[in-house]
Amino acid sequence: MVAPSFGAAGTYLTGATSTDWAIAVPSGTAADEIVLVFLYYDGDDTIDTVESGFTLKVNEGTASNGLAIYWKRCTGADSGTYDFAQTASTWREGIAIRYTDCLASGDPFDVFDSANQATGSTTPAVSNTTTVADTLQVWAGSNYNGGAWTPPTSYTERADASSDFSVADLAQASIGGSGSITGTCAGGSTFSSAFLGALAPTAVTTLVQEGYAFGEDDGTESAHTLETQDTTITEATETPRTLRMLVEETGGVAFTGAVTLQYRRDDEATGEWRDVPGTGVSSGFDEGIF
Repeated sequence: MVAPSFGAAGTYLTGATSTDWAIAVPSGTAADEIVLVFLYYDGDDTIDTVESGFTLKVNEGTASNGLAIYWKRCTGADSGTYDFAQTASTWREGIAIRYTDCLASGDPFDVFDSANQATGSTTPAVSNTTTVADTLQVWAGSNYNGGAWTPPTSYTERADASSDFSVADLAQASIGGSGSITGTCAGGSTFSSAFLGALAPTAVTTLVQEGYAFGEDDGTESAHTLETQDTTITEATETPRTLRMLVEETGGVAFTGAVTLQYRRDDEATGEWRDVPGTGVSSGFDEGIF
């Protein structure tokens, strides 16, 4: 599988008292790219207006502040801002981050966890257990006082304006637990929240040529004689023979593309490759012989 990866972060929306978030679109948005929007707020946790195309993943907060996270799978290039709003005016900040090579349909997260607490300069611990390999763990933490952030160990920060929240990520190759994940804000002990979500990889398959076998066409499949796999043969000139190729899918996802077998004669070193009729059809196989 192709693991998700960080694409680009839009301009951080700095803190101010307002009813709306005008979140700058990150660069490079295109079809199938995933954009995550992180909205920090004080007080009221109701997001009344949501930019078209976005789905709420989690809104984690306390009575004093919180962090809402939305996701969108792009259908093409975006520009300008993503606009969100509350009815009541509140202190707010935010950012949009683009990720690439994520799951191509449905919720892009394999698993997630979130939590909040009333006190602590270290964010509440969050963890998850992935069900697929090659995920990207995305962590976000908020702190009511704000300040410079220390991200979780080994995580790469994607957003830190020395303010009320931070975003960081880390690739996780193996299926299993993330461990207990925390970050720290220099603002001190106060209300805080945290999120940890594992972006799932785009589904891909791997085709492997497992072998070949020469055969003798006896008129019917039941009577067809195959030689030992991966063994060369010596035959009289002009003796008709069949050749079968064993191709196996090993990526965990059934291959639905077309595989075309081609050939070229020995004495045509610079000649054109010719398609074997009937082999360019979408096969949808887990394992197949041509």
